[in-house]
Amino acid sequence: MHYVAASAQTWPSCQVVYTGITYIVGVDSDGDIRFIETSDSKFVTPEGLRVGSSLAQLRAAGGSGPWGERGWGHQARLPSGWSARFAGLGEGDLTEQAPVMSFFKR
Repeated sequence: MHYVAASAQTWPSCQVVYTGITYIVGVDSDGDIRFIETSDSKFVTPEGLRVGSSLAQLRAAGGSGPWGERGWGHQARLPSGWSARFAGLGEGDLTEQAPVMSFFKR
């Protein structure tokens, strides 16, 4: 399958289960990992955040953002290098209670 990893970027990808957590992994033509995302409820970032954590919790953990990426949604970056993706493609501001939908790295 091809996975949309940004507003104008797709990668051939597959689903991978590693240590009991399901990820979507996108690779380039050389087979190098270019994108990884999970919405698995078992995943916990080094900052202690999970899917469903709020924007307020993300900020308290040292996260920066959020910002919108047209056609892909809102995201915020964590000190660990993981980014949080929030539901909705709208251009409006998120509330402090907005939940994290998934975590990804590009």
